[in-house]
Amino acid sequence: MIVKEVLLEEKRPTWIEAKAILDIEFKNARSSKTKCLVIIHGYGSSGVGGTLRSRTRSYLREKLKNKSIKRFVFGENFWMYDPDSRYLINTYSDLNYYYNKRNEGITIVEI
Repeated sequence: MIVKEVLLEEKRPTWIEAKAILDIEFKNARSSKTKCLVIIHGYGSSGVGGTLRSRTRSYLREKLKNKSIKRFVFGENFWMYDPDSRYLINTYSDLNYYYNKRNEGITIVEI
């Protein structure tokens, strides 16, 4: 499996629980053939983005800074005008379902 969905918001976890899930998913991805994770964190019900969304994105920024991941693209930026998006869609055709949908509730991560 090259691309895997991570349904982070499904059980409405706290951030501590969600981070533990992400840590496990990244570890499992590295030990398998998974090259990309599509993290479904949701947008949040407040209208300005929820805790899972903002904390997941901060967590990914830190992982990128530490070179633990290659790149990530926020769902709302996953479209033809973003160079990282074009790279990902050309490299991983399984991501085609998410492309150009501009979904703020997901983030695509290349491991």
